[in-house]
Amino acid sequence: MAASKMVVPGSVSLGSILQIRITRDSSKYVHQLDYIFGAGTMTRMATGVGTSYNFDTSLVRDHFTSKSSDTMQISCTTIDSTNNQYIGISFANVIINANGVPTISSITVTPINDNAVIQGWDSGNIFVQGYTKLKIDVNCTAPYGATISSCRIVVNGQTVGESAATSFTAGTPIMDSGSVAISATVVDSRNNKTTGNTTINVYPYSRPYASVASALRYSSNVNTEDKKGTNLSAKATIVSSSVNGNNVAYVKVRYKQSGGTYPTSTTTLTSGAANHKKINSAAISADASYVVQFIIYDKLNTESANPTTLELIIPTNAVVLHSMDGGSGLGVGGYQTKANAIQLFLDTYMSGKLIFDSTAAYGTGAPPTSGVTNGQVYFQLID
Repeated sequence: MAASKMVVPGSVSLGSILQIRITRDSSKYVHQLDYIFGAGTMTRMATGVGTSYNFDTSLVRDHFTSKSSDTMQISCTTIDSTNNQYIGISFANVIINANGVPTISSITVTPINDNAVIQGWDSGNIFVQGYTKLKIDVNCTAPYGATISSCRIVVNGQTVGESAATSFTAGTPIMDSGSVAISATVVDSRNNKTTGNTTINVYPYSRPYASVASALRYSSNVNTEDKKGTNLSAKATIVSSSVNGNNVAYVKVRYKQSGGTYPTSTTTLTSGAANHKKINSAAISADASYVVQFIIYDKLNTESANPTTLELIIPTNAVVLHSMDGGSGLGVGGYQTKANAIQLFLDTYMSGKLIFDSTAAYGTGAPPTSGVTNGQVYFQLID
């Protein structure tokens, strides 16, 4: 009598059922099945087996924590059940493939908002550009006893973290806005990997700014400039981020005389108003220049903490010094109208001597057209 023979498939996947078929010469024969991987230890599979046996390969998953496949050698010992006599032994090999990839069941992205104002928006469950940090949790498992060895997080094409941990918290706020793609690629100890994807919506945010800012002198009509006016008016249009309707922008103005300091009082403007608004409580001097400051802020960059400011200069109509285009000379207290001359439009006081380096001088009236030499001075009275 000969030992029984086994028939097994050439390969199976880890976690599947390995079917072992046995052909025997006598119904009295029973079989003892054992298995071994490489130079490992022989392990008992079953005893008292007749003509078939189904082996659950998930029982050997611990052998594949870091292997993607290995060969299992099975021995079949034939025994005569009537007298327990050893008949013989046969062998068969089967390749077990542990090529199952990890499974990602979910990717959860949680907003981390340190800003107290944003914490009150949408119960804090909101992503705001430049403010919100991302906490990303990847719920994943590796099959048949393998472990997750690495997890790589990619946000809008940029790798932001990679480690053995499946939970990641960004150290800096997200700077992208709109629909943001997030992917997680996990690799198990068998070097099998899988990738999962999700998206979040990040509300855009930027500091508010003035697309229109205007200030002018006026006399009676706030929209009509008068360079000799003793009133100031201003208007502005502010561009801001609504952040899902949670944010509001504001604009205020104040003014000072050039070289002075700003008062604490301000005037509130309505963004986008068609007309200028008067901003002075008392008449301003027609002979002094002024600076108008726009203070632009919202709920995130507040008036007291971090506003945006813009200044416009409102000049005086009085002329101190003026020089003609394309000529030389100077006008003092008015616009120069004569080239190559110094024109005085103000009362002139002298505490020293007026000395002429010439023996000839001219009086008032029209200047001579010829005969004037260096050092001669001509005075012309101007109304």
